[in-house]
Amino acid sequence: MKTASQPTEASVSINVSLLNSLMNLAGELVLCRNQLLQAINSNDRRLLETTGQHIDLVTSEIQEQIMRTRMQPMSCLFDKLALLVGDLAGKAGKQVELSFAGEKVEMDKIIMDAMEASMTQLIRNTVKYGIEAPEVRKERNKSEKGAVAISARHEAGHVVIDIVDDGTGIDPDAMVRRAVDKGLLAAQQDFEVTDESEKASLVFLPGLFDEEETGGFRRFAGLDTVKTDLEKVGGVIDVDTHPARGAKMRIKLPLTLSIIPSQIVRLGEDRFAVPQVNLDELLRIPADQVKYMIETVGGAEVIRLRGELLPVIDLAGALGIERSFVHPKDSQRYPERRLSIADRRSKNHCIPEPTYEGTEHREATDRRRHPDSALNIAVVSTGKIKYGLVVDAMHDSEEIVVKSLGRHLKGCRGFAGATIMGDGKVALILDVASIGEMAALHIGDRMNAVVEDKAANLATSAAAQSYLFFSNSQKERLAVPLDTVARIEKIDADAIETVGGSRVLAYRGGSLPLIALEDAICIDPLPEKDHYQVICFNVDGREIGLLAAPPVDAADVAVDLDTRTLKQSGVMGSAVLMDQTTLILDIQQVVRNARPEFFHEE
Repeated sequence: MKTASQPTEASVSINVSLLNSLMNLAGELVLCRNQLLQAINSNDRRLLETTGQHIDLVTSEIQEQIMRTRMQPMSCLFDKLALLVGDLAGKAGKQVELSFAGEKVEMDKIIMDAMEASMTQLIRNTVKYGIEAPEVRKERNKSEKGAVAISARHEAGHVVIDIVDDGTGIDPDAMVRRAVDKGLLAAQQDFEVTDESEKASLVFLPGLFDEEETGGFRRFAGLDTVKTDLEKVGGVIDVDTHPARGAKMRIKLPLTLSIIPSQIVRLGEDRFAVPQVNLDELLRIPADQVKYMIETVGGAEVIRLRGELLPVIDLAGALGIERSFVHPKDSQRYPERRLSIADRRSKNHCIPEPTYEGTEHREATDRRRHPDSALNIAVVSTGKIKYGLVVDAMHDSEEIVVKSLGRHLKGCRGFAGATIMGDGKVALILDVASIGEMAALHIGDRMNAVVEDKAANLATSAAAQSYLFFSNSQKERLAVPLDTVARIEKIDADAIETVGGSRVLAYRGGSLPLIALEDAICIDPLPEKDHYQVICFNVDGREIGLLAAPPVDAADVAVDLDTRTLKQSGVMGSAVLMDQTTLILDIQQVVRNARPEFFHEE
């Protein structure tokens, strides 16, 4: 006799053909085992290599087939949402036409179950508060029947779900005003939030709305929880909107959470896994360049990456691990005495380097310039949060099997699980979103520091602009506004052809017209070289390449333009930039001088 109710086991339906495939693969695995035993007993190295390759192939196929056993079609979720929409529309006295696409798209059942509550919340808010009443829709020249379309598709190893409605939409400017009123967005950050999509995405900001909202804001209650729940399963959500015309919510989720590609990183003697879904890029900054790239703004470390300031988080500091380093002189590991990256490497470095026992003075080549002291940064992102994670070393990327943390470790923040590496040791899987939350105060300080930095320099940098610098000869340096440049290519001199008296380059299946500056302005000719840089521009709807001598560089500079001294057709003027006189080109006029046939008759 049962004294307590037993929990119901979750179940999935599996096609018989899939079971047959697994049985066949199990037989292949037995064959591989027998071959492996034979190879070991006979000490046959060649047979060992062949058997190893066969085992790798069979295990990959087994992995793929087993993953399919947990895959469920989106129709399982869509059927529940259809009942929900019908019920909500009936209670609200609204007419809602619901349509689906991608019912056969499959997703891991664990992820589908985890995101069901989020989908339910989004649909409930859309039907109850996003779709207008029939009389209101009629006044707005809309059909009395509202429309909600839900679609799913596979895209680059992910499942993308779109929820589109033709209701009231979202007022992006109202979101900004609300965030400023609530103190969640500083007033001076208004110039930072200029993109309409970025403004609309503020609906997911924690604390912006609550369950007691009234009026039009009721639609956004609980959306911060939706975003948090989706990020827990490696998902992201974005919003696109047209006020009074509707909105589109886009959810992007991984296919599975059981086996994921990850980048392995090292911190001290420990290894960690960064899911590649959160990984944007890897940076390795040589030791002698760190002081030029790591900056201290408002007391926080940031890296200037392609003109943008990116917050930097030290993984050791975020996880509370004692920092250490291997000294290149004796290869021994020592505790890191410096408090931050800026203490030793930033442009504002002012803390003296402590000496170690037996070291009387710093050698000319110290560890700050040693190759092993290069800075390794994994640029990661989750949702709208993006930052650089400082680690000791980067290893290979691997497909890892995700193991859940035991109940004793459930309270540990910063980790999404664990995996067993090839050598049998355990590596913890980093939760990028959780680490961002753990360092929320520091990230907030960094973001505010970035804004303060930009605001403080806004007046002085009003004339600053990004320029591309290049040379035509050793004597003359030239520049063009960077926003006029489409791309830069490096080519061999032999690739340049002369057809009909004009230079061309076979490029991307077509011919790219080329011009040299001596054809357009008074300047020393381009010297003969084995390689050239081609700076591509879009001029009057056509693409054209400008030949230049390497190197090519870009920088943000404030230009005090002299429009008289060196002025000529194709040259806007000159300026002394970085202690060298530079000609600022008018690329439109340069092309007009060299190839007037490119321009239409006026």
